Amino acid sequence: MYSYLVRRLLPFFVVAVSAELLELIIVSILKYTELDLTFLPLIKTSGVLFLTTMVSFLYIMLPYVFYLLLLPCSMQNSKLDYIVGGIVFSLFVFFCLTEESLSVWLIYTQNTKIILDTNGIWSSLLNNWLILCNNWHVFTAIICVSLAVILVGIPYVFPKVPAPKFGKRLYHSAIYVLICTFTYINIDIKQLKIDAKQLNEVVSEEGSYYIIKTINEQEIVPVIKKINPIKHNYHD
Repeated sequence: MYSYLVRRLLPFFVVAVSAELLELIIVSILKYTELDLTFLPLIKTSGVLFLTTMVSFLYIMLPYVFYLLLLPCSMQNSKLDYIVGGIVFSLFVFFCLTEESLSVWLIYTQNTKIILDTNGIWSSLLNNWLILCNNWHVFTAIICVSLAVILVGIPYVFPKVPAPKFGKRLYHSAIYVLICTFTYINIDIKQLKIDAKQLNEVVSEEGSYYIIKTINEQEIVPVIKKINPIKHNYHD
């Protein structure tokens, strides 16, 4: 894929993978007696974690990819681009660190990750958010670390690589969407078993992927059933 799109997405991907790696390290230290840290289970845990991180990253970055598609070449690294890119990067960093902090907190206190009530997904997400807000010292640490990461990473969000013409951007964006479609169809975390301790299974499931998957099952799939129930029943 053309280096322009890769270079624009690379800082976000580095943040996402680094946050997951940091979570794995912290949980391994805090819960080393409850994790299977032998070579093969650890490799499987890391592999599944990286795969689900990559999949959730692809989904989350779709709006930004469409923004880059529609951004005229003449406006690359313009004031507007700096504002939009800076806001998106800042929100992404804050989201990643918040989600990972919440996961570590819940694993440390309850041996589980983000808890979603399938009868009220959005209220469950709000309740999880309030867990961190009520622990002001954790929330303050997230803010400080987020600011540090943003200050270090923001220059890399705007590479000097020139944007290709719209036709090429459209082509590469279509490839990106196609990759997202294939991952949506073919990857199911239920099939990614690592045959290790239960906590390994919990750690290996990337939080954003779990949220996206739950929203898909509880919000999107039912809508598709209503739109085309005959086709869905046929596939069932």
